[in-house]
Amino acid sequence: MKPVLFAIFILASMCAAAQEENTLTRVLFYDANWKPAKPKKAAFLVEQKYINDTLWEWNYYQTKSPRFLSVQFKDQKGGAMNGHYITYTPDGYPDTTGYYMNGKKHGEWTIRASNHQLLYELHYINDELVAKFDSVQAKDNMSRYIDSVRGGPRIFTKVEAESEFPGGAGAWNKYIRKNITYPEESLANKVMGDVVIQFIVDKEGYVTKVDIAKSAEYYLDKEALRLIASSPKWNPATQDGKKVKSYKKQPIFFAF
Repeated sequence: MKPVLFAIFILASMCAAAQEENTLTRVLFYDANWKPAKPKKAAFLVEQKYINDTLWEWNYYQTKSPRFLSVQFKDQKGGAMNGHYITYTPDGYPDTTGYYMNGKKHGEWTIRASNHQLLYELHYINDELVAKFDSVQAKDNMSRYIDSVRGGPRIFTKVEAESEFPGGAGAWNKYIRKNITYPEESLANKVMGDVVIQFIVDKEGYVTKVDIAKSAEYYLDKEALRLIASSPKWNPATQDGKKVKSYKKQPIFFAF
């Protein structure tokens, strides 16, 4: 993934405003024993997030800390796992990433070390392990297996002409500064940190597939996701004279 090579420092002196909640998303708070608790006394929180009619995402956090688990289910009740399954290191980076289909492991799974380097790549079909690669083998064999496991159109990490925000890096910088808000909950708890958002700019220039590449804390993550997802259209990347999808990463630093 090609990173957007600049970051924005957000000052705590900026006016914080409460965010409007999606009625199809709720946050549950628990104490250290996983019993329901009031927000100020909670040790953990779980965000139950509506994706579509057959997909809900549960994101787990320790309060004032990075996300440690993200699981997708078929419904809000947390029935069969169906979608991604991601665990995170204490500093907020994914370390185990995979997919479930109807409660069974299916597709590509990756396992990373504490230094974030790839250890293994595993491939499952209906819970059966069909291929296992170490880090060297994974790099050599990734392209051979990716189409059969994931399918769909190719998404480019390197292209002839990169996707670009209209007006360039300066305009993107200005957009972020103008539209970001330091979450009031994070301010009250004196939480700082850096969030890295990964996203795709599609062939029409729309920002899609916005997700966490590095977590900091629930409210900081939520604001960074909102900010990138709300982006105006970009100028799409081109390859061989055609418009193509491309990956992006954007770090956002929240600091007093």
